[in-house]
Amino acid sequence: MVELKNTNEREIMSRMKELYYAIQEAFEVPNSWLPEEYHNDKTGYVTLSKLNKQCNKKEGISNRDKLKEERARRIEIYRKQQEENGEIEYVDIDEDKLYKNQIAWAKHCPGLATENIVEKWHRQLKSENSRRDDHKERHACTFGPEGEPHHASSL
Repeated sequence: MVELKNTNEREIMSRMKELYYAIQEAFEVPNSWLPEEYHNDKTGYVTLSKLNKQCNKKEGISNRDKLKEERARRIEIYRKQQEENGEIEYVDIDEDKLYKNQIAWAKHCPGLATENIVEKWHRQLKSENSRRDDHKERHACTFGPEGEPHHASSL
């Protein structure tokens, strides 16, 4: 079992989890490789992520069940940590979920200047998104009249 000692390790595990989901979305399986019940007639392929969801549904495993199992696993880890050294080091932190929960908490916390905090968080999020968009635009690939690729950064 993996134990996370510091923030850097937790961040690495969080990134690995993001990468895992990104890979599942990136790989596409053609209909010809799949049984008829898994075909997607619109696109002619199915992502690994979609296949996993379909298989889990067929086997009777819901997302809710997975979340309950995961929560129980983390609770057991925290219980052992508490018994061993009296402290808890959090594992498998979902940064997006944490952010959403912080925003929800801030909106409903009495006596907190939530407008300023929420506004600051939203500005920070917009700034990060615009940096990503700028990066995508700079590295976008377009094709010229003769089919030759041109990168936006070289135009």
